[in-house]
Amino acid sequence: EVSLPVTAYFTQTPANPNTGNPALVPVTTLWSAPEGSPEALVALQALLDPNTVPPPGLEDHIPPEVAVLGLVEEGDMIMVDMNQAFLAGSGTGLLGDITMLNQLIYTVTQNDPVGVVFTVEGQAPGPYGTEGILLDTAFTRDYYRDELNSVNVTTAVGPESTELSGVANVFEATVSLEIVDAAGEVVDTQFTTATCGSGCWGEFTFALDPALLEPGGQVRVFWNSPEDGEPSDVVTIPIPESEDGLWDLTP
Repeated sequence: EVSLPVTAYFTQTPANPNTGNPALVPVTTLWSAPEGSPEALVALQALLDPNTVPPPGLEDHIPPEVAVLGLVEEGDMIMVDMNQAFLAGSGTGLLGDITMLNQLIYTVTQNDPVGVVFTVEGQAPGPYGTEGILLDTAFTRDYYRDELNSVNVTTAVGPESTELSGVANVFEATVSLEIVDAAGEVVDTQFTTATCGSGCWGEFTFALDPALLEPGGQVRVFWNSPEDGEPSDVVTIPIPESEDGLWDLTP
């Protein structure tokens, strides 16, 4: 076996929420797998392992019984075969079921903007989750984007990171960022303009100074309310304290 660096997507309840939807937060870890395993499969295995524990401040909407049985990449599609427990969904209602799908879709497509097709034990899946969602399509990252927080990060952050990217649907497309050190002091403040906003989703990117990314610190991404100027839908990304900048997701 070999240890591969892979990225898994967890969730967070944003501070001062505007939409009430969860945010997605990617984290990178090392995971053991047979040599030659598809990276997307290894990432799913890291996310779905029943012993996996999200980093501090992050959550997981996927029950421990859910498992991936196999994965095949075919052109611009990734075929993901799940076990029967997958069809029960998150067990926390419709939004939880959709959030669970978003975690899976984003984790599988971490390197390519491709479609994801789900099967269950090699067969077309039956109704999924609380309301019997039909999984008879190829899911892309934007399929359930409106059920996410208005600001979402799509690059994992570590002490050596030089940029942070994400997607947002916020007022005047203006996204803000703060870097916070381990003592809780704000050491950098930035803002940028996403490629779209005020009713549409756009992409954004911030340049990061690794010298300011202190292990045990945080990066916060948000937008400011035009009504009172307060940060809204705040996503707080913890910076790992490990020497290699990776998270240990095992207990």
